[in-house]
Amino acid sequence: KQEFKTEYDIYKSEEVLGKYLALRFETNELVDDRYLQTAKQISTWHMQNLVGATYAKLGLYEEARKYFLRSLLLNEQGNLSVTGYWNMCRRTQRPDPQMVGADTAFTITDGDSSMNIAIHRPQIIDSIKPHNFAGYCHYSSQDPAVAAFMYCKVNDQVEYNGREYTITEIEHIDNPLCRYAFSLIMELPSSHIITGSSPEESLEKLIEIMKEQNENH
Repeated sequence: KQEFKTEYDIYKSEEVLGKYLALRFETNELVDDRYLQTAKQISTWHMQNLVGATYAKLGLYEEARKYFLRSLLLNEQGNLSVTGYWNMCRRTQRPDPQMVGADTAFTITDGDSSMNIAIHRPQIIDSIKPHNFAGYCHYSSQDPAVAAFMYCKVNDQVEYNGREYTITEIEHIDNPLCRYAFSLIMELPSSHIITGSSPEESLEKLIEIMKEQNENH
């Protein structure tokens, strides 16, 4: 660790910083210092994941959620942030909002087609160019492109990209994104889908899986 720390201090290499922070994480040397603050500004999915994981271990779950989400917005393929984000979302119950604003996801339709839009707080979307994660177009609440939607309610009509749309649904942003994250978790090779005709049968299957895992270890 000390070698990586010294090398980063001299050369300011992002790769070296990532290795240094990863080693600190693995050895439970968890501290929110200038190295972690620097990593927060590096807009790569793996660095944002590392920051999120560190905050999760520190018990700062809202900060962890933020950086896991930023990581997923950059890249969802093979990204372990999907389990981190889902676990952080499980810790809080957020009621669905009545109007569009920051931290909302909503659906619009023009009668022929529908579109999903997610609006984030600026600090979530800052310095990154998100892809179409979870089938949503992602914007900052300060983006002029979605200014017309702000404070609108279900059934309101809004002009967007030169066409008139009706808002059909509004949710807290965590709800659809977590549903999608869970679907990605279920596709992981290490995931087990347990089904049964009764709770008792499902429990029996779960016990069998746990026994197999114990035997393999």
